[in-house]
Amino acid sequence: MDDQGVYSYRLSGLYDDADGQIEHTETRRQSLASAFTWRPDEDTSLTLLANLQSDPKGASYGSMPAYGSVVKSPTGRHIDFDFYDGEKNFEKSDREYHAVGYLFEHHLNDVWTLRQNARYLRSEGVYRSIYNGWGTLQPDYRTSERATIATDVNLDSYTIDNQMQANFDTGPLQHTLLLGADYQNTITDTKAGYGIGPTLDIFDPVYGSPVEVPAFTESSTQRDQQKGLYLQEQLKWDKWVLLMGGRYDWAESSNSSTNLTSSTKTRSSADSEAFTGRLGLVYLFDNGLAPYISYSESFEPQSGTGLGGALFDPTEGTQYELGIKYQPPGSNSFITAAIFDLRRSNVLSQDPNGNLCNGAVCQVQTGEVQSRGFELEGKASLNDNLDITAAYAYLDNRVTKSSNVVNVTSGIIGDAPGPDLTTKGTTAPAIPRHTASAWVDYTVHDGQLKGAGVGGGARYVGASWGDEANTLKVPGYTLFDAAVHYDIPNISNAMDNLRLALNVTNLANKEYVASCYTYSWCWYGSQRTVQASATYRW
Repeated sequence: MDDQGVYSYRLSGLYDDADGQIEHTETRRQSLASAFTWRPDEDTSLTLLANLQSDPKGASYGSMPAYGSVVKSPTGRHIDFDFYDGEKNFEKSDREYHAVGYLFEHHLNDVWTLRQNARYLRSEGVYRSIYNGWGTLQPDYRTSERATIATDVNLDSYTIDNQMQANFDTGPLQHTLLLGADYQNTITDTKAGYGIGPTLDIFDPVYGSPVEVPAFTESSTQRDQQKGLYLQEQLKWDKWVLLMGGRYDWAESSNSSTNLTSSTKTRSSADSEAFTGRLGLVYLFDNGLAPYISYSESFEPQSGTGLGGALFDPTEGTQYELGIKYQPPGSNSFITAAIFDLRRSNVLSQDPNGNLCNGAVCQVQTGEVQSRGFELEGKASLNDNLDITAAYAYLDNRVTKSSNVVNVTSGIIGDAPGPDLTTKGTTAPAIPRHTASAWVDYTVHDGQLKGAGVGGGARYVGASWGDEANTLKVPGYTLFDAAVHYDIPNISNAMDNLRLALNVTNLANKEYVASCYTYSWCWYGSQRTVQASATYRW
């Protein structure tokens, strides 16, 4: 804003209005984000942030049953790719989001730097939906009994983080020391109600049936507060880099719920605290190799309540990772490979038996989930024009400790209940074991086509389970993407930083089921999407 660079600002806006993939749905978003920075001297800066966002229309959260989508239906029919399980004149998704904050930094001297970051946000949401219920497909395999939901959710959140950083040397050791304290406080007010809606033929749907907005039957206030102290030290000696860190957290949660029908009140509260640490070591070879090993712990308090209003225990975890990175000196190419073992306790997942809490499916906690696997990623510039990127990941995600019992059900009304199975030893739903991707880009840097480029690639997502008991399998799928881009050169100085691009995802418009949760709810993946863009950089 001025020649001295004391004042500067950034302003960005967005307006998006589009039809949804699902029939009779649309999305709309308007947002405005601003930043104003005051830099009175080279040691001090203060940035004020503000963000306003409105989402008056959200795409449908609806789903479809497994029969007719991922499982062959006895009717011989297939559910349309754009199937809509709701009612356009009833459903509503309207959210307002406002946030303000600041980033402050001051260099006290050549060693110490002080930082403080703070934010306040307010979110207000209104949601009305009608959807195919849990286990409510009639014996004709085509008539779905639907349920209705109405929720009003208001959230207020305050966060502040204070840091002191020191950079100094002691003999051959280079130190980066970080210590800090943070605090966050979140209050969530929820009103919810649910009821029964009219049935719908999933193969030949007819819309327009009158739907009554369910009255609110539950009201709750959830308060979550967390305080933390942390200390981290990074030591560099020759080609060795050692990172050590520790954090202590205190968490408090309380929930006050009222049954608006009976006026019954329920209150619960819980306190927890934990120390977590992290340790990492890497060696930086001159040829670009960097092998590393790391260990980390996590502690994450969980918001909300389960069936009966019980508060959730914090999710805790430990992770070991061993890997190597390689980037030849002076090259844009790189490759990374890593193996890992992550164990988490008290992991949240949807209730496999379909119980409702506050107008939505309840969540339950699993004793322990272990995730083991490896990742491989690389990028290579074969010449000045051709770039290749590829990645592969293998993930074995299993429940190693659990007392949860799942009743296996077909989701068909009148079918006899299946056996009760424990989830111990099963794989968590919607997590594929194999994923892979590859992308090739060719860009011309001289001649009459200077600035023009084309790209193409593929994405593979392996099969996953669609239920906690691992009786419903969702097939894997492969998608192809393409792009054309043009950096406009040599027309005028004003156009040098302009890029035109056309991106297409799911080029073949393949129909596929992305995931399921029990036989009652499955979701199709994204259709072909074509996006044209013009980007100018100052």
